[in-house]
Amino acid sequence: RVVFHPGPGKSIILNYLFGISKELFFIGLVLTLLLSVGYVFRLRRLQRALLFVFGALLIGVTLQMHLGAIFLLVMFLPNILHVYLFTGLFMWFGTLKSGSKAGSIGTALLLISPVLIWLIPVNHEQYHPGAALLNTFYKSDFQNLVANIAGLLHIHGGTGRFQLVSAAGIKIQVFIAFCYTYHYLNWFSKTTVIGWGSTFSLSRAVITGVLWLVSVSLYWYDYRLGFVTLFAVGLVHVLFEFPLNVVSVRGIFQKLLPSRERT
Repeated sequence: RVVFHPGPGKSIILNYLFGISKELFFIGLVLTLLLSVGYVFRLRRLQRALLFVFGALLIGVTLQMHLGAIFLLVMFLPNILHVYLFTGLFMWFGTLKSGSKAGSIGTALLLISPVLIWLIPVNHEQYHPGAALLNTFYKSDFQNLVANIAGLLHIHGGTGRFQLVSAAGIKIQVFIAFCYTYHYLNWFSKTTVIGWGSTFSLSRAVITGVLWLVSVSLYWYDYRLGFVTLFAVGLVHVLFEFPLNVVSVRGIFQKLLPSRERT
């Protein structure tokens, strides 16, 4: 039996990569999000000051009261929230702008897929993970992600422990795999929206190919080194996309609310 203990404890990756706690990571994320809001809405000096006062109060209350749910959200931000929630918001905003039926179908499928994954029966007794697979889970810190999702949904049997090779454990891992795959496939549409095709030259293609080969080589040399390195790059990508996430949320509200209600 492979058992994990869900909880908002320290993240192996965060400590290995940055040598910081989740508290400091939470502070950094809040400040980055506030900067993104100020940038997108082009706030004036007084408005920016009020926004940062609100952020300081949020940080203070969270740290003082030890709100575990907030720290769980922080842990989910670079992975599940980014690849599922923010992808869904981006797709919804794009669908509202274009009125595309295909976009509406894609967004609807994104929403109902977790329900379908949960309803499909799974025979967990057919799964026998080997030592190499379990070692990969430990090195990537994904066992904590799976266990904390289970803890958030209160499906660890009331024992405070969660069995990885169980019906619930397998379904959670299928959901995670779906989120990442859907997110990556959605980048094909993002490249069209951003207009990368008009600026992508042969030299940039070569640079991209070389960086990809270096990334794969790092994994081949040492899996943990490759994962931590790419995690750092991915985390920077998540932070840089905060303004895009704010734009998506603002655009959705602008499309759904009548113009007179937004004034």
